[in-house]
Amino acid sequence: EQSAAGVTVFVTTHYMDEAEYCGRVSIMVQGKIVALDTPAGLKRSTGQASMQDVFLSVVGA
Repeated sequence: EQSAAGVTVFVTTHYMDEAEYCGRVSIMVQGKIVALDTPAGLKRSTGQASMQDVFLSVVGA
């Protein structure tokens, strides 16, 4: 409801499947943002099919 009303909602999670529901996702490594985009944009830019694979690709795991 809050998001629909234009309120920014921050969600912190280690579960990448939950990130699929967010409008924008940032991935942080050692306190620095290393990726920021929509879930679809991150998948497109990394060539990955899932947010879990996006995360692994971005952090170099």
